[in-house]
Amino acid sequence: MARSDYQSVNGRMKRQSGFSLIEFVLVALTIALLIAIIFKNYAEAVVQERRTIAQQALYTVVGLQERWFVRMSEYARSIDQVGGADAAGDYYVLQITQDPCGNTSCFTVTAVAQGEQTDDRDCEKMSINNLGVKRAVSRDNRDTTDKCWES
Repeated sequence: MARSDYQSVNGRMKRQSGFSLIEFVLVALTIALLIAIIFKNYAEAVVQERRTIAQQALYTVVGLQERWFVRMSEYARSIDQVGGADAAGDYYVLQITQDPCGNTSCFTVTAVAQGEQTDDRDCEKMSINNLGVKRAVSRDNRDTTDKCWES
C-alpha cells in the first residue's frame, strides 16, 4: 500500500478510514443528478399518460357521436349528451362544436388541458372531427399535431 494510506500515531502506522469531503460531495452530486434525471423523465411520462387518456376519451366521444347519429339522424349538440365534459378526467375538459359546417351534420370534439396538465404547453388543445381528422395546438397556437398525436 502507498505510504499516504497510513498515518503515524505514537510511532505506529495506522490505516486511515472514511471518506474525504471531496469524495462525499462528488457522490452527493452524482446522486442528485440521477434523481433530477429520473424526476424529469417521470414528469414527462405522467404528462404523456394524461394526454393518452384524453385521446382515448376523444375516440370514445367520436364513437358515441356516431351512435347518436344513427339514432337521431344528427350529431349531438352538447358534450353532456355523449359522455360529459369531464369524461377525460381531471386534466382535460371536453367540448363539442359543430365545426366546420355549422350544423348538426358534422362535429369537432376538443380536449382542453386544465389543472396540472396546463404544464403540457405543446398539447394544450387536441381535437378530432367527424371525418377522423386530428389536430393539436400549443399554448401559443402553433400546430403540434405530429407531436401530440404521434403513434
